[in-house]
Amino acid sequence: MTIINGRDCEPGWPATRYNDEARPIAKLLQQDGKGVVGWVYIWESKVLSILWISEDQRAYFVDPLLTAEMLPSAAKTTAKRTIEFLETLPPLE
Repeated sequence: MTIINGRDCEPGWPATRYNDEARPIAKLLQQDGKGVVGWVYIWESKVLSILWISEDQRAYFVDPLLTAEMLPSAAKTTAKRTIEFLETLPPLE
């Protein structure tokens, strides 16, 4: 495992340093749909990462739902397990 800018990267991922600027794009919510346990960030490089703000790192919903175009695009630069995890989360209805 390689760590770049404090993020885990898949083996073989190019070791390019990007600017450390990201913006939150979605909340990860508890089972009640109200408590926030984490945030999904998108970096300038289109890498998605998760910032957990709770020791209980169990998310049941994502709000808003990540678009169908965003995940395949991010899969080129984001750790596979992160994409797989985000794909399993339903939207908050």
